[in-house]
Amino acid sequence: MGKKGLFLLSVVIGFSIGGCQIFQSLFKKAQPTVTFYKLKLDSVNINNIHFRAYYKVSNPAQLSLKIPELTYQFIADGVKVADGKMEKVRVRPDTMSIIQVPFAVPWKSIYKVIRNLEGRDSFSYDIEGTVKVLVEKIGELTFPYSHSGRLPLLKLPKVNVGDIQVVSATIENIRVRTTLKVTNTNAFTFTIKRLKYAFQIGYLMPVEVFVRTNIEVSSDETEEIPVELDVDLGELGEAALSLINQRNLRYVFTGTFIVEVPDFAGYSGTLRFPFSDEGSIRLR
Repeated sequence: MGKKGLFLLSVVIGFSIGGCQIFQSLFKKAQPTVTFYKLKLDSVNINNIHFRAYYKVSNPAQLSLKIPELTYQFIADGVKVADGKMEKVRVRPDTMSIIQVPFAVPWKSIYKVIRNLEGRDSFSYDIEGTVKVLVEKIGELTFPYSHSGRLPLLKLPKVNVGDIQVVSATIENIRVRTTLKVTNTNAFTFTIKRLKYAFQIGYLMPVEVFVRTNIEVSSDETEEIPVELDVDLGELGEAALSLINQRNLRYVFTGTFIVEVPDFAGYSGTLRFPFSDEGSIRLR
């Protein structure tokens, strides 16, 4: 396969009805096909890995083509980790349409798979199912499909939040500083393009920050990202003085790394990796 060939698959489901003269007369130019086109990783969070499967549906006839149901099973290293179905897709006459089927794989369902893959950088996968097609004047037909391949093993980066240091604390604001240490545990390089985070102290409204970056993190390498922000106390009035006189304050620090992955890794586009940390800070 070429550079983008990992998911540009050519698994074609032929609609062959032997001896059916009506079917052949309806599709004089060519028979309709359903092609499993590619698999894309949409996002990652602490609960699920979100995929999106793409299917090309070609309808060369002058009749509408309806797909009342498309089922799928996603099998990782021999273990079924997700299944489901998509319903009610219509393909207009003499057109080619792309069907998108989003599905989520819970981390807990692939825990055993990941444990068995320890020390490996990739795993085998199968995606299989059936496509029901409703053709005008013919009726409903059901066709199976399947495809096998390999994917790089996706691992959540390790994110270590350094000590939260209080730079200053006045009745107007609290300024804090820390460092995010990001370790790429994957076998491929990714680039951190954006960083979104929210920092909350005590009962105050969280401070939300969006930062554009361009930090490349190689496999097994660690990059440090400095973070400094101000928590505004201006609206608290006299309550601000009471707040900053406290010895310890609880904080919650959450965020998301939005990273870009090269095509050769098998996961084209951008991924989102979350992180979180909480604890207490000393104001005096």
